[in-house]
Amino acid sequence: MSVGQTSFSSRIGRVEAGQDGLITGRGRGGAKQPNFIVGFVTGILAYVGFILGAWHLKEWAAVNFTTIEDFGIIVLGTIITGWIIRSLLKIQGKNVIRNHLLGIIVAFGTFHMAVHAFPEQIEMAFAPEWMAQTMSSTSPDFMTPDAGFLAARDVIMVKLESMETYQNLRAELAEELEN
Repeated sequence: MSVGQTSFSSRIGRVEAGQDGLITGRGRGGAKQPNFIVGFVTGILAYVGFILGAWHLKEWAAVNFTTIEDFGIIVLGTIITGWIIRSLLKIQGKNVIRNHLLGIIVAFGTFHMAVHAFPEQIEMAFAPEWMAQTMSSTSPDFMTPDAGFLAARDVIMVKLESMETYQNLRAELAEELEN
C-alpha cells in the first residue's frame, strides 16, 4: 500500500469517528443552516425594504392599497426583494424559505401597526409625507379594513366578484341549492 492510500484511509477513519474537525449533518460544506429567526427576519426586512423602496423610488405609500394590481405589485415586489436579500446573505433551504414567507405575512399584516406605535423611529427611514399619509389612511388596529389582511381580502373579493366566471358559478350554485 502506498503512502497516499494510507493517508487517505486514515483520514476516512478520522472523519467517520468525528475526530477530523468537520461538522457533520449541517448541510452543504459543513455550513450551519439558518434557523427560524433568520428566515423570519429576512421576510420582515423584505417587506419593509420593498415598502421603503416603493416610497423613495415612486413616492407610493404601498401600505394601504385599493386595487388587485397594487396588491399584486406588493406581493411580487416583496418576494423579489426577499430573494435578493437571501441571495446577498447566501441564505438558503426549504425551512428558511418557509419562515421567510411567514415573516412576509406577519409584516404585511402588522406593519401599519408599527407605524402608529413607533412613528418617530419609522420616520427616520420614511419621509414625513409618507408617515402622514399612512397614519391618516390606516388605523392602529390589527384587523383594520384599511391595511393588511382585511384590505387584501376586500381587494381580492372585489376583483373576484367582478369576474363573469365567478358570477356564473355563483348563479349555478344558487340554482342548485334551490332545487
